[in-house]
Amino acid sequence: MKRRDRDDSGLKNRMVVMVFLYLPMVGWANELSEGTIINDTNIDQLQNSTFEGHPISELIPPSLGKLVRDYKLQIPLKHSTPKPRLEAHDAATKKYSHLVRYDPETRSVSGYVAGTPFPEIDGDDPHAGDKELYNLFWNFGLFGPSATGEFPFLFIKADKGVERFQVWQETILNFSGRAVEPHTLPLGNSKNIQKRDALFAKEPFDIKGLGTFTQRYVDGSPDDVWVYIRAIRRTRRVSGGTWADAIGGSDVNLDDINGFNAHPTWFESARFVGQRWMLTWFIDGPQQNREADTLNEKFPYLRLSEWPHWNADQKWEPVLVNVIEIKPKEDHPFYSKKILYDLAELPGRPCLLEAYDKQGDLWKIETIATGYKRDEFGNMWLSGFNSFMHDIKFGHATLLVGDDFSVDYSLEPDDVTQNMLIVR
Repeated sequence: MKRRDRDDSGLKNRMVVMVFLYLPMVGWANELSEGTIINDTNIDQLQNSTFEGHPISELIPPSLGKLVRDYKLQIPLKHSTPKPRLEAHDAATKKYSHLVRYDPETRSVSGYVAGTPFPEIDGDDPHAGDKELYNLFWNFGLFGPSATGEFPFLFIKADKGVERFQVWQETILNFSGRAVEPHTLPLGNSKNIQKRDALFAKEPFDIKGLGTFTQRYVDGSPDDVWVYIRAIRRTRRVSGGTWADAIGGSDVNLDDINGFNAHPTWFESARFVGQRWMLTWFIDGPQQNREADTLNEKFPYLRLSEWPHWNADQKWEPVLVNVIEIKPKEDHPFYSKKILYDLAELPGRPCLLEAYDKQGDLWKIETIATGYKRDEFGNMWLSGFNSFMHDIKFGHATLLVGDDFSVDYSLEPDDVTQNMLIVR
């Protein structure tokens, strides 16, 4: 009996040693330090670790984890920092949001003036998903009463690198939902216009002028859309159903801009999934060197020379997000559903989009980053955006680098028309 007791004791000791040897393989539940880089070699071992008290398994949604595991995205951790408040927008939200009413029968809203229509989302509200969509519908107001800027398009194939480089410009004039006076432009008040949006290519020369001019309406009426036909150097009006078309052969559809660029009623339904913490990044400096000659020099933070050629060196920090699942109507040409991760502190500003094909498989992953800037009058607005759309089905990506996209008070209604598309 004593001999067996000694054998049992030795077995227990060996088991304890084996457990301690195995623990490093599965990962301790330890708090990671700022600067830790999560990559394809350690992401699985770090799932039980935490950062700012949040498990890595929760901070990295499966779609983002796929970019790390399968496409070598590296995520250097950065402590979360307080973001500037958009004072004019906040004031408009506080003053007018209590006037907004949602009609579940028509899925429409009334009483909206400016700011965020539904700043507080109740997860138990059966209409919370639609209300979050209306926050997204008015999200261009976060950039100011009007905004414009140039941004490069980089078309990248994982097994080849950069295929094409283009420069586009977008100019948006908000007619309604303006945080500063006047909250509604006269033309918008009389004709129900939400915004005018001109999106067109500037270079290379063979695509110059290619683009669309869109006039969108508050009540969900079909868009008025014009396109530029280069062969006849004229614009032509087209069906308002083009709101989901691809932009210039890119991986980005028009309704993917800023994560959501459509009227809520054009989708079948929206479900508020809940809140969660996740990692994202913000623009905190210049994203391109316009004077450089080569693409590597123009975009020093992009890893254009390393497979899959679309990753970027950025620092990621924890943010609280609202998660919304959107179901398109059957006639949507591409998607069966979209999942948006919207900043809880700044409703209407998503940082991640997942798009699923008609078979229900994950198709595209869009990461979205935004910066902040004060205008000439001291108002703080969102300024600039980086939008990286990854088509994981075809191993392709389109990168939009719009870090100079900012408010422009000089724009008048007659400045933003379909004539902006015409090559002069």
